[in-house]
Amino acid sequence: MASDFARVQTQDRLQRLVDCLNQVNDSAGEDEVHDLRVSIRRFKAALRVFRPEFAPRKAKKIRRSLDPVMQSAGIVRDRDVIVKLALKSEREPSEIVAALREQRADEATKLGTSVGKLLRKDPLGKWAKRLGL
Repeated sequence: MASDFARVQTQDRLQRLVDCLNQVNDSAGEDEVHDLRVSIRRFKAALRVFRPEFAPRKAKKIRRSLDPVMQSAGIVRDRDVIVKLALKSEREPSEIVAALREQRADEATKLGTSVGKLLRKDPLGKWAKRLGL
């Protein structure tokens, strides 16, 4: 039964990840980027926790293929957090906020490119098949 449990949990996390990828592909808003990062961490955690249930090389390759998206999403998210902090400060550094928002837009474009590449590979179908889900 542990095998069934592991597969169901991993499949659920994979589905959530793909949903979040699609959301970011449509709009890389603050909430969408945050949700994507959470879904990546949870899916990768499932692959690590249930490691004995999956072919090690296939799971590792899938985890690594998410690294560029996670890194790009992290940069975007960092800009979101810094902008929020800057706006909450007593002195609103409008030039800094404008520059950060511009950086965020550039990084969100890069994130969109990474997400688009990943989605074109059909992660739900291919990864589920590789993992035997």
